Amino acid sequence: MKEMKYDQLVKKLKEEEDSAIVRGTSLKIPNSMTSPEEVKAFTEELIETCIPGNLTPNEAVEAGYPAIPWKRLPKSVRTKVEILVTERHVKNTQDYNERAKANAGKPFKTPSVCVCGGTGWLSGTFPVGDPNFGRLFACICKLNKADYSKYLWGVSGLGETTFQRIQQL
Repeated sequence: MKEMKYDQLVKKLKEEEDSAIVRGTSLKIPNSMTSPEEVKAFTEELIETCIPGNLTPNEAVEAGYPAIPWKRLPKSVRTKVEILVTERHVKNTQDYNERAKANAGKPFKTPSVCVCGGTGWLSGTFPVGDPNFGRLFACICKLNKADYSKYLWGVSGLGETTFQRIQQL
């Protein structure tokens, strides 16, 4: 399946005919819910299906999870989902700030494996006012750039003699 950006996916969902099933799942949207227990149960199942872990709705769609059909949800469910997503965002922000405070005054430790995704740079989690706040650090792949050709030869399995012959060319 072709990957779509969130805005494209939202546009596609609006163009398609409404249905009572959350696309990409077997989760059926009830026409009416009479009790708060029904609202709570459906809301929890919807969030577990469409926004797992600590993801935001946008991050979940970008990761390939089904989009929440906001306009097709009953108002009671939509309100409950919005409240739970907001609570999750506040908790994630608080966790991030706590990690930043814990790192205050500590030096940045470069990981032993490349985690930069090809950019060559990393940033740490530091509180505002810390000397390392907003600073970029070189990834291990950038630090080892001089030895990169040797590393590639090492993983290629061609052997040292081939490396020496090519260096002499």
